[in-house]
Amino acid sequence: MWLLRLLTAAGLAVDAYVHAELAEAYDPVGTGISEGTLFRAQAAAAALAAVLVLVKKTASAVAEAVATLSAAVGFVTASRYRTPSGRA
Repeated sequence: MWLLRLLTAAGLAVDAYVHAELAEAYDPVGTGISEGTLFRAQAAAAALAAVLVLVKKTASAVAEAVATLSAAVGFVTASRYRTPSGRA
């Protein structure tokens, strides 16, 4: 189980780093809450989930981490295959 926790935390750390690095580039995009703000929120959520997965040794911590990673993967998949018109 420790290997799964370690790999999950590493994936979340990469997710947090990438979102934090790209956030500034997306600040001009959007009205009100920019996409940069959403990137920073995702980076914070991923970092928190990575810490929780390492500190809390429960199945719920792993489930929270998997949910965070799933959301990130889902967003990347949706944004990758979305056409400029907004239709798939």
